Amino acid sequence: MSTTKSTPKAQADRLTLIEEEMLFLKEVPDTLRFLETRVTELSEKVVQVDAMGNRLDGLPIAELLFRVTSLEERVAPTSSPKPSDSPDSSVAHKEGRGEEFDVLQNTMMSLFNGLADEFRSTVDDLQERMAAMSTRIEITMKAVEGVAAGQTNTGSNKLRFPDPRAFKGNQDAKELENFIFDVEQYFKATTACTDDKKVTVAAMYLVDDVKLWWRTKGI
Repeated sequence: MSTTKSTPKAQADRLTLIEEEMLFLKEVPDTLRFLETRVTELSEKVVQVDAMGNRLDGLPIAELLFRVTSLEERVAPTSSPKPSDSPDSSVAHKEGRGEEFDVLQNTMMSLFNGLADEFRSTVDDLQERMAAMSTRIEITMKAVEGVAAGQTNTGSNKLRFPDPRAFKGNQDAKELENFIFDVEQYFKATTACTDDKKVTVAAMYLVDDVKLWWRTKGI
């Protein structure tokens, strides 16, 4: 019966591969915890940025403009109105202020939206890296399992099982039962084969008259 032998170099290569994969797996939990923490932090920042943007978008500009104008009037020195201080100039002044606030609001909204997009992009990137790492872990685990299985099979192939004792056809029930038991155990311990092959192999351990009888059966 032929067996697959593994050279010492092949075994050493398998052990090296297992050690490298195990070192990688040892670092995975810390990396995953770091990535999860970063994703959580960035997600919270995105929520905060969105909330600030929504509040800024809903600011009552007209009311804010009125408060600023009132404050300017309070701090301005009391003096007789100048000829140029006409109602039209006051309205133009307020309109100019309103335009300034509109520009400021749009600028701030643009900044907030840019930050939100950047955070979302970072979160997406981290999530993709985590997915890639999970795939790498799965592949690594399969590789380690495959190498371990190869090592087990290699070890099994090196075992030598005793052949069943030859059966001479003696009319002894105990001897016959022991022969059948030995043959069954031999097939369990070695490579599995079909029933036809088992019969063929078992016939090889018949000797003397019983082998001749088997041959005359034409089986």
